[in-house]
Amino acid sequence: MSEGGYVLEARGVGVRFGGVRALTGVDLGVRAGEVCGLIGPNGAGKTTLFDVLSGIRRPDQGRMLLDGADVTRRSPVWRARHGIRRTFQRQQLFGQLSVADNVLVAQEWRGGGGGPAADLLALPARRARERERRARGERVLADCGIGALGASYAGGLPVGQARMVELARAVADPPRVLLLDEPA
Repeated sequence: MSEGGYVLEARGVGVRFGGVRALTGVDLGVRAGEVCGLIGPNGAGKTTLFDVLSGIRRPDQGRMLLDGADVTRRSPVWRARHGIRRTFQRQQLFGQLSVADNVLVAQEWRGGGGGPAADLLALPARRARERERRARGERVLADCGIGALGASYAGGLPVGQARMVELARAVADPPRVLLLDEPA
């Protein structure tokens, strides 16, 4: 935790797109368990700030801190693995996968234990880990109110249900910070 008790901080963040200043001197601090809203008109830079916080875009100035450590140059993957998760303005689902598999993807980075040999041999520890992952995915889908959709293909879902799949995927591996870009 940082000196101010913030899990995630933006200090003096600025982003330019050519001659347009999307963000100028943005300071933000988020504490554990805190719910914050970012409100502004279209074009105000809300998504740009989320892109900076999640590592998709590097700021032209300023820095990002996670638990007081500078993560400005860390990749989106590194940030996601350290608990910064997000959804996007537009649905970002794996349309050819089932809803359940879209949620399992979020847990995949931790691995199944034992590597390819464990997969090929279906070792007991590997099977147990896979059962745990699937059970977690089912719980998250149920918590998001879409448990019955697990076998459905994500690409055919209406917008509201697709948003819930995104939310389920974002929380399937418990986040430290959850950024919801236009969740409604």
